[in-house]
Amino acid sequence: MEYAFQQINQAGDIEVVNIFENEAFKHWLNTELASNVNSTKQWISTIKELLQDRIVEQKWIGKEFTLFLSNCEIKVMANFLFSDLSELEMMTLKDENLSIEENEFQGVTDILDFYGLLLHYYEFMCSTYGIRNECNLSHR
Repeated sequence: MEYAFQQINQAGDIEVVNIFENEAFKHWLNTELASNVNSTKQWISTIKELLQDRIVEQKWIGKEFTLFLSNCEIKVMANFLFSDLSELEMMTLKDENLSIEENEFQGVTDILDFYGLLLHYYEFMCSTYGIRNECNLSHR
């Protein structure tokens, strides 16, 4: 999985600018984690537990996206896909926002790729915020 991060304003907010082939993960990071160091650290711990088979699967429902985690893969889906909209309403929603591609509201990736993405996102935040000492990466 290829990705890039950038600081987007003076407040230090960070945005994922590219995740090729997995735009839904970019949107998940930008909306659900939204430059939150502590939340990102918690997600890294959760992924580590999955990799160590301490937990088998988990589901997390956020403001805009739901994340399905297993010890093999990670799935992300926009919450509107779970709504009670009719098929016609869904088509109308898609037609009204022609920029939305399927990979922007749902995606699947390998757990190790997702773990690497979160680690790099966390490292970028720590570097940007100047808190490297607090960002002990002994969890690798």
